[in-house]
Amino acid sequence: MKSFVGYIADKIVKATPRSKKVAPTIKSVPPTKDIKGSVKRVYRQEESKRIDKTVASKENKIAEYLNHNLMKIDKDDFYSVDRYSITYEELPIEL
Repeated sequence: MKSFVGYIADKIVKATPRSKKVAPTIKSVPPTKDIKGSVKRVYRQEESKRIDKTVASKENKIAEYLNHNLMKIDKDDFYSVDRYSITYEELPIEL
């Protein structure tokens, strides 16, 4: 009886129409034999993406402070020629 019910269920599943979707193939990444090198490259790429996002957010915040005259950058020749001092004012959060 179980096999007959399974046979009928199998026929019903096979008879139902389905879309002709095909799974995508990955062609952009060639196969690699250097697993350690591949892992290092992927790690480096991910790390650089995260650093780039952090640097961009910091640059945006500094630009906002400079635009609103809350920060100023002055040349500071006390220690070396290539040195600058940053002075900024933090505002309290208003709720």
